[in-house]
Amino acid sequence: MQGIGEGFENRLSAALPAEVADKTKNLQPADRRNTVVAYSLLRCGLMDAGRYRGRMELAFSENGKPHIGGAEGFYFNVSHTAGAAACAVSGREVGVDVERHVELDGRLADWVCTAGERRILQASARRSRDFIRLWTLKESYIKYLGAPLSEELLGVEFSAVMHMDAFCHLGLVFKSAWMGEVCLSVCGHTGSFGIQAVSVEELERALAAQPA
Repeated sequence: MQGIGEGFENRLSAALPAEVADKTKNLQPADRRNTVVAYSLLRCGLMDAGRYRGRMELAFSENGKPHIGGAEGFYFNVSHTAGAAACAVSGREVGVDVERHVELDGRLADWVCTAGERRILQASARRSRDFIRLWTLKESYIKYLGAPLSEELLGVEFSAVMHMDAFCHLGLVFKSAWMGEVCLSVCGHTGSFGIQAVSVEELERALAAQPA
């Protein structure tokens, strides 16, 4: 996450849920920073919804998906990749994934894509970007479910919709967008959600007057 200073990162870290703070202790600095920013975006979402009470406490569903304890009707999901973090909030279950553009790796494609999806990618002039979009769409859906990634990526088919920015599929609404070299996809129940890029400076301004 470019542009975040150590002092600001430390202030953000002080507001992390205890479970997240414990996990970040063993992360590499870049991964720790991205996690801190993702949960700081969650804090902004709680503030915007009037649900922030000075700290965030996590509770977990039966399948291990986290939610905010005591915030009934408030759902979230976070994701991060090299230099970018994302948080989706909603009144119903939601999933989000963000990935940075990389050149298409055949072994990774075999892990993510069905045979039909691979055929479409092979014919695409933008196969690497189309693959990243497909990957984020699938992961947003699996994170919506709270299911293990390794069990589900090949179990869902996106061949008919993988080039679309917004669509309904599997009874849910999907949206995706490229922001520079980063692709973000969201999966949920409503078509009213949007995708917005926020800089570190904007995040700092949004949190400046709020309790740590």
